[in-house]
Amino acid sequence: MEEMTKKLRFILRALPMANGHTHAKLVKRILKEGESYFTNGITSVDEELDFGSIISAALDEATTLNQDMQALLLEQIYTAAGFQHYWEG
Repeated sequence: MEEMTKKLRFILRALPMANGHTHAKLVKRILKEGESYFTNGITSVDEELDFGSIISAALDEATTLNQDMQALLLEQIYTAAGFQHYWEG
């Protein structure tokens, strides 16, 4: 999990944050809410979509980014974690 923490800090380091939010809090939230996926991986479309929802909700609340930028960040986080893609939509 320490390696993923480093990757998240790097990916999220320059994001514009919403009032009351910090980069450290965002990293902590993503690690906590996505812990089972970071630990066990993603093995199905449902898990991939759930993970995406977790990350999207965290980014939406904590940053001032538009949806396109959030989608790019989600892809970076997903790739950094080494997850295989299952959803083909």
